Amino acid sequence: MLKIKTPNFEIGNRRDFSFQEMMGYTEKMEANEFQNIPKSFDYILYDADEDTDIIEATYVVNDGYRNIYDHTKEILKNVKVDSEDMKAIKRQYLKELDVVAQKFKSQTESNNISKSNKPKNTTYNSKKESRESNKGNIVSQLKGKKGIGALLLVIFVIGICYAFIATDPNKEKKEDDVDKEDIYQQALLGHEDKAIKNFKKLPKEEMTKNDKSIYANLLIDKGNFDKAVEIKSEKYVENKLYSKSDFDSLEKFESNHSTKNGQFDLAIHNEKFEDATQLVDDIDKTPERKKSLAIAYIESDQLDKAKKLAASTDDEEVTKMIDDKQREKQHALENDVEDKQKEYDKVKNNKKKKSESKDKKEALDNAKDELEQFKKANK
Repeated sequence: MLKIKTPNFEIGNRRDFSFQEMMGYTEKMEANEFQNIPKSFDYILYDADEDTDIIEATYVVNDGYRNIYDHTKEILKNVKVDSEDMKAIKRQYLKELDVVAQKFKSQTESNNISKSNKPKNTTYNSKKESRESNKGNIVSQLKGKKGIGALLLVIFVIGICYAFIATDPNKEKKEDDVDKEDIYQQALLGHEDKAIKNFKKLPKEEMTKNDKSIYANLLIDKGNFDKAVEIKSEKYVENKLYSKSDFDSLEKFESNHSTKNGQFDLAIHNEKFEDATQLVDDIDKTPERKKSLAIAYIESDQLDKAKKLAASTDDEEVTKMIDDKQREKQHALENDVEDKQKEYDKVKNNKKKKSESKDKKEALDNAKDELEQFKKANK
């Protein structure tokens, strides 16, 4: 069962509340029907059955919300998820939250109609006075941050609680049984340690490909690379670390699980371009690695190979790098010819330096040939 607790806020000596109850309280707070209430309060949504905190948040009164339902829904909408399963769980949370809110609205409208249609006899008035007296007692408890905070928390808890109860097909399962949906919810809401603990309870042969990916991703985030490899593969873990640009972790991983992809990615990161080009036949040529390989060719003066690879990547940055490198290389060769021409001119008419003049002339001719060959190759 999901509930809300307010660690620093009490209402009638209570710190645990239901969701619908808190919706009512917060609506009255927003309507300024309570006095001496705090401007904001902290609350925690938790699963009472699992003793697991799910969401920690702060509700701010008069901050544009109708009640805690609006606040809770906004929080859930802003939770970022990647996998389709996690997205489905998020949609389910939001849907069930809407169902509870609609139920609250219907009950509120029903109560209003019931009150307006009842005869005003002595017995009714007596009960009404009793209720008003109780309400007065409750209102008197709403003092300070604790009072308001607890109220807001309750509404959120009931909404999410309803979502869990309404969708859980295994409410009477054994304590050690684990529902995948529960695990996804834990991962979705940031409780990685609990999600990992529960994933361990699932037989590996019963895990789907997506189950294994989510489990492995959690393990990778926690630095448990050996277990992640066991669940998926070395290549999977390496690719994940590389995609996150976590090169410190990649270095650590490669020390125990060396892969060609990892060697290449680290060589590029450490600017060991010659080493990277030696691994060209052994890596998975993803678009990003193709770009890295093209850069390695450029930086190691293998422009012909860089051009061929660039033709298959259609990457403007790589194309520009090649053009820049060509101009730089040609400029360097032209400067070399110019320098050698000056050296030759100094000795060419000196009969005492015929041997040196011959060597200088040969060096000049070689430099000119290299320049011409480069120009022809890079037209």
